[in-house]
Amino acid sequence: MRLWASTSRVSHVNPRHADADTSSVPRHAERWPLALLLLAATALLTLADTATGDYGIELRPTVDQLLSGHVQSFFAASPIYGPSVLPRVPLMFAADALGAGWVGVYLAGAVACMVAVTALAYLLDGRLSALGRSRGVRVAVILTCLLAPVLTRAAPMGHPEEALAGALCAIAVLAALSGHSGWAGVALGAAVAAKPWAVVAILPALLAAEGGRVRLLLTAAATTAGAELPFLLAQPSGTAGSSSVARLSTAPHYFHPTQLFWPLREAIVDPVTGATGYRGPALVQQYSHPAIVLLALPLSAVFALRLRAGHVERRDALALLALLLFARGLLDPWNTIYYVLPAVLALVSWEALTRDGLPIGAMAITGLTYVSFVTLAGRLGADALAAAYLAWAIPALVLLGRAAFAGAGDGARRRVSQPRISATASSTSPGAI
Repeated sequence: MRLWASTSRVSHVNPRHADADTSSVPRHAERWPLALLLLAATALLTLADTATGDYGIELRPTVDQLLSGHVQSFFAASPIYGPSVLPRVPLMFAADALGAGWVGVYLAGAVACMVAVTALAYLLDGRLSALGRSRGVRVAVILTCLLAPVLTRAAPMGHPEEALAGALCAIAVLAALSGHSGWAGVALGAAVAAKPWAVVAILPALLAAEGGRVRLLLTAAATTAGAELPFLLAQPSGTAGSSSVARLSTAPHYFHPTQLFWPLREAIVDPVTGATGYRGPALVQQYSHPAIVLLALPLSAVFALRLRAGHVERRDALALLALLLFARGLLDPWNTIYYVLPAVLALVSWEALTRDGLPIGAMAITGLTYVSFVTLAGRLGADALAAAYLAWAIPALVLLGRAAFAGAGDGARRRVSQPRISATASSTSPGAI
């Protein structure tokens, strides 16, 4: 099955008359009903499930400190993704003031994180509108963005910041493609502060930018530093609890079936309970996380060479981002259902810009992930579940690599046939940042 077959049949636009066509591009002010509808849908989808997952153990104690006015304690005791709480603060305080309880406070913060996904859906819809895509395709892209966090259970498992960081990574690449290097840097820096795995988006964002790369990097660094600084200063004797870089070094001891290294498992028996668990080789635990980050270097280098040769376009950096983010889950011994969400958001963005049809790849990965982690998890043993997961995840990785390094089609042909959006159109497009 060709999940990402090239079906580019976009109408031609004469570059000489591109500026004259900008009057037909709808502006943000004309699309506020859609923005409100997306926000309402996001809130309803997020509030539909009141499960809190890891929040009660990992983040609630520090948030309670913050709501009680103990700001220093909040900064000092927050987990590695503590900076992701910062955009949640207004809604969390509002929920607390209304007496919503700690579950209501969590859900309010989750809604704040999901707004980033709403923004991504809104931006993609604007670009699809400017490209003349059908209403059905635009609806499918929006639904894929909004339903992916629900199906991958990011908020119910206590990690809405996964959706926040994933959406920001995709937005950063979209902004870089539009020439808005400053906004790209802000989005990228905020993503890294929210979740350190977002460092894998740095090179795709730089490759997507036609210029302003130094500005992008400096802005990203300043944004990350600004978000992390209060947490670092609150721990002068040791910053390992909050520093994003510090936690990239090792993987946790957990060894789940849904990852590439499962065949290397070793069964262990708890001497107290008698329960059987699994662990992997020490090398996997020690080097899997650094390998995920370092993998971005050779893959991005290959992409850069193909970009220079004209075999791919800058917009294909979104496919590269999807490849790196999907590999992140596949190579992590603690891979769980919501790890795939950032890859889905990057892939649906690439498909939206390069295909006329539905975002089949993003929809397929979302559905297969749900089947593996939800439908089959309670019905199959560990070995069978691992086999079922790897049976589709490895081919998906290969197809993502094909998308990243072959692009949406022949590079030379696409350079002639694809429409160009002028600088004026880029700045007035509803998909511009």
